Amino acid sequence: KADRARKNLCVEFLCVRRCECEPSAGFDVIVSGESRSHSAACTDRKTGRTMESETIRENLPQRIERDVLIDLLPHKGKMFLLSRVTQHDTEAHTITSEYDITPECIFYEAASDGVPTWAGFEFMAQGISALTGITNKALARRPRPGFILSVSKFKAAVPYLKSGTTIVMKIKEDYRSEMTYSYNCELFASASDREPAVSSTITVMETEDIMNLFKDE
Repeated sequence: KADRARKNLCVEFLCVRRCECEPSAGFDVIVSGESRSHSAACTDRKTGRTMESETIRENLPQRIERDVLIDLLPHKGKMFLLSRVTQHDTEAHTITSEYDITPECIFYEAASDGVPTWAGFEFMAQGISALTGITNKALARRPRPGFILSVSKFKAAVPYLKSGTTIVMKIKEDYRSEMTYSYNCELFASASDREPAVSSTITVMETEDIMNLFKDE
């Protein structure tokens, strides 16, 4: 199972976009949905064609549970690896997230009754993805496709993260340049730990046009 998990990590941080439209350009906007997950339907007055656009400004609470988080990240099924967010700041660009480790985790290894710490970067990367999703909601910004560019300065103090524990990921943006962002990430084996079990710097990139990245020259 761990080998399959490694193969699933070849493309990261990928988001599927919805179309964007401006009400001022001849569209009627109809807002619908629950307060935690709004959407906007834009109807062209000339053609009658309806388009969806996630452009509703929304400030989410500090504690966000899994059922809300899953709508903010592109990861689904076994590859969704967050249980909750306990803190986020879209101005300071920080987030604290948690994951409850169980044998159901895609990275779980029965022989060690835990998850190998080499997989720690994935938990931290999904924390970054959550911060991006929360920021998009707060700014009413259309999500953009993104990828991990590099994982550097990776350090692990323990070989495994044990089943039955709740790991904590603390992430802070280090710098940004145009559409490239770098984050200092720490993963703690429990909330009471003072020193991280895993630490790394993760650099990600967003793009306006994902298809251009795969075009042959």
